[in-house]
Amino acid sequence: ESISGLMEQGVYKAYFAVEDSAPVPNQSNSVWSLDVETTRAAMDYYWVGDAGNWSDTSHWATTSGGTTHHAEPPTKVDDVYFDQNSFTTTGQQVYVDMQANFHDMTWENIGLQPELYAPSSYSVYTTGSLIVPDSIKFRVYYLHLQSADAGNVLSLDFSKLSQNYLRYIYMQSFGEYTMTDSIYLNGFYHYYGDMILEAPVYFNYFRTYGGYYYKSLTVNDVDFNVSQWRKDNNSEFDLILNNSVMKVGYSMEDYTDYNEYSNVEFINDVRLYSSLTIDTLVINPGTTVTLQAGETLTVDSLTAIGTKPQLIEITSTDPGQQAFIEKYGGTVNAEY
Repeated sequence: ESISGLMEQGVYKAYFAVEDSAPVPNQSNSVWSLDVETTRAAMDYYWVGDAGNWSDTSHWATTSGGTTHHAEPPTKVDDVYFDQNSFTTTGQQVYVDMQANFHDMTWENIGLQPELYAPSSYSVYTTGSLIVPDSIKFRVYYLHLQSADAGNVLSLDFSKLSQNYLRYIYMQSFGEYTMTDSIYLNGFYHYYGDMILEAPVYFNYFRTYGGYYYKSLTVNDVDFNVSQWRKDNNSEFDLILNNSVMKVGYSMEDYTDYNEYSNVEFINDVRLYSSLTIDTLVINPGTTVTLQAGETLTVDSLTAIGTKPQLIEITSTDPGQQAFIEKYGGTVNAEY
């Protein structure tokens, strides 16, 4: 019998193995193993001392503006705060020099335009909410959302896009997040969990992965702009558009059995890589829609009105091979 343990990012991991005391003839001894995780109590972390590295514990105080410091950087159970006592001069940078973990992150009462910079070599992981006002330079390459709870808020007021960028979000949460501010993302990768959008967003690339974990994207009363859209096979995923339009600018791929969409607009040239069913589809003037040869686009209501200088063109990917548009009822409003 043996036991060992290791403290990693606020989680105590204990491992033990028990071996049979009496060997069974002609059989190998059986070994049982078990991993046990025990999380320490959550703590509040307050940034102090102007610019510095995330890993430097001399910047993590136990109280706002305090001089007593934590013994380790924040972990996934801890709340981190940046406030009026964090910085004394303008333009100070917090540099993420390791994997950054925390529960909630809050920036408040700050007017000195500090910066949080996490390069592509170090990801940022949150198991709670993230609240960043537009006075903050928030430059994070990879953000991972990993809460198992409902009611999390992703408030990233990026009205000053010239000084902020968040490149990629990985939704790896069995919980729920609500995005309350407009944002532009290079990529949103949806593994599991529920995301709610309550402000206009633009995703250059959206992908929901296969696997039998349920996930959903709910869009409430705003337009949802996406350039490239992909749903992998076996993605148990719901797109819920509540008084909203999904505006597609480049491509759609859907390899699931749940390939139905309620309200879609093609705003630029669009290629469809798979069969789709769309309740209401609007194709803008001057747009070319390329359908995958042998696949079918099924629509209920289709509006495709071009002009003489802006014709609408619908083609197949392979010359001489048909693609199909099917409609079983409803309205077709098409010119040119």
